[in-house]
Amino acid sequence: FHKPKDILSGDFYWFTQIGDYSIIAAVDCTGHGIPGALMSMLGNRLLNEIVNVNKEVSPDKIIEKLHLGVVSDLNQSEDNTSQDGMDLFVASFNKKTNLLQYAGAKNKAYLVSGKGIKTLKTTQLSVGGKRKNEANINRSFELFKLSLEANSYLYLLSDGFIDQFGGPNRKKYGSKRFRELLESLRHLDGIEKKKEI
Repeated sequence: FHKPKDILSGDFYWFTQIGDYSIIAAVDCTGHGIPGALMSMLGNRLLNEIVNVNKEVSPDKIIEKLHLGVVSDLNQSEDNTSQDGMDLFVASFNKKTNLLQYAGAKNKAYLVSGKGIKTLKTTQLSVGGKRKNEANINRSFELFKLSLEANSYLYLLSDGFIDQFGGPNRKKYGSKRFRELLESLRHLDGIEKKKEI
C-alpha cells in the first residue's frame, strides 16, 4: 500500500529476486517532496547496484553497503556535510528453505502467523549521516533469522501510516492501533487485507 501525501515521496518499497531469494525493502528517506524523492532515487539506485549487480542477498550486508554508498555519494565523510539518510527494513526469503533473514536501520516490521503477531525489531542506527564522535564511517547492522510457517504475513512499513493524524481529536494512528488492525486482518486473504488497510 503506497499512498504518499505528495506526488513525490521520501518513502519507497523495493523488490527483487536473486535465485531462490526474494528480497524486499521498505525505505523511509529523510525529507519530503523533491528532497525526499531525490533520496529515494539514490536509495533505489544503490539497492539495485548492491543486490542486482553485485548479488548481495544478506540483509545486514545490503544495509551496510547502502550506508557506505549514501555516505560516499553525499560526501558525508567530511565535516559539516548533509546528514540526510534513510531508515529501512530489508528481508530476504528463501523459497526452498522457508528461511527469512532480516535486518533493519531503525525500521521494524510485523510478522503475523498462527501464533499471533510479532514485532521484528532491528538495529537502532540510520543509514547515512555522520554521528558526533563517530570514529569511522562503517556501521554494523544485526542479522536475524527465523523459519516461516505457512500462511505467515510479513508487513514492512515506513512511519507514514502510523504517524497519520485523524479522527475527531486529530490523534496519531499509532503503533498499538496498527498492530490491532493487522491482528483483525488475520482471517482475510492478501487482496482483502490490502482493501481493509
